[in-house]
Amino acid sequence: MTIESSERASRWLAQIHDPVDREIGRQMLRALRLVSHSEFERGVQFEIEKILSSVGKENVALISVTEPKPQIFDEGKERRTPGSSADRVRHMVENLRRVHGDRVLANPTVDSMRAERIRNIVIVEDYVGTGKRVSDFWTEQIDTSIKSWVSYGWTKLWLVTFAADAEGLRQVCRRVPKLTSARIHSVLPTTAAGIRPTMPMTALAIKYAQRISKSGMPLGFGSRGTLVVFEHGCPNNAPTILWDFGRKWSPIFPNRGIPTDIRHYFDDANPTQQAESLWDHGQYSLAVGLLDHVRLHQASPMEWRLLLALGHSSRSGWNDTRLAERLLILTSEVAELRRRAYRLGVIDTQTHRLTIFGREFLSLVKRGAGRENRGPRSSSPLRRVTDLYYPDSCGGVTKHQSNVAT
Repeated sequence: MTIESSERASRWLAQIHDPVDREIGRQMLRALRLVSHSEFERGVQFEIEKILSSVGKENVALISVTEPKPQIFDEGKERRTPGSSADRVRHMVENLRRVHGDRVLANPTVDSMRAERIRNIVIVEDYVGTGKRVSDFWTEQIDTSIKSWVSYGWTKLWLVTFAADAEGLRQVCRRVPKLTSARIHSVLPTTAAGIRPTMPMTALAIKYAQRISKSGMPLGFGSRGTLVVFEHGCPNNAPTILWDFGRKWSPIFPNRGIPTDIRHYFDDANPTQQAESLWDHGQYSLAVGLLDHVRLHQASPMEWRLLLALGHSSRSGWNDTRLAERLLILTSEVAELRRRAYRLGVIDTQTHRLTIFGREFLSLVKRGAGRENRGPRSSSPLRRVTDLYYPDSCGGVTKHQSNVAT
């Protein structure tokens, strides 16, 4: 089950009366990259720990990007500061401080950083769209002493984010001195095409933005149009038809919040979206085969992604970076998929290309396309396909070519 099949999505799509536009809206929902709390924290922590490893025994200060200080009204009352993604990031960096001890400081004061002679500062964000939020945070909220340390090279500056727009990162590098692209870590590849809307989706967002209050920015703040949505909130860089209201329009993420009834979709893999990545790269038979195999949909996310990774690797070989871009998953997860592929004998450890068994394995999926309802004969090849994933079926021993019927 994916978010497009939810009741809330059905009501959202029902507002689009044109059948063609409605199908494009369905594709937009299907293309959303939903990021759960656990995936967000796991991915960002992994990137931070890579920095910790790279700097040796040097100490590190983790700083979450916060909103500006509350404004003061004439009568002296402070404006309420709404909760933001910084709250979740703040909790996460505090956990890292506990895990790594005194070497890591979480949102420390200037005095404590001066006392500890801090050598590395890591700014942590969830999504970088235009780069304005990070740049303004550095310009307006970072103490001049810290800027001096960075300027003189006494302290190195890093940026970690879950996802980012490539142009937004370039803007950050221009406006934040001493921050280079080599010290920016993004969990999702910044070149991934899957986190931006297609041309038909863009046209849909512009057309129906006329019904909402923020009609002047149909693709969200900065016209980024990101399709990444976090369980802790929808970025304002997403198409506004997803999160803004109008007299004749109700969004699926009201005011960028995540309703309770669709939260569980953030924990589920989206097999349709992932299989379509094969279709986009010319693997038509394999994409149809994967979607047709109902039993394969019962596999775990790791097993399903391994199938997809093998499909993407069948022509040009296994490449961790390329697979992370195409599947929109963490590079650490791609590395784990590769190790599993090695153990199963479907990828050659030297050439990183599919073995004979690996190619025959994928051919079973292709040949099974559309056959699951044609009688008992179709269950035999499917049984062999799904058997690969259950250790009890082979005693934990890698299968060989002779185990697969051709």
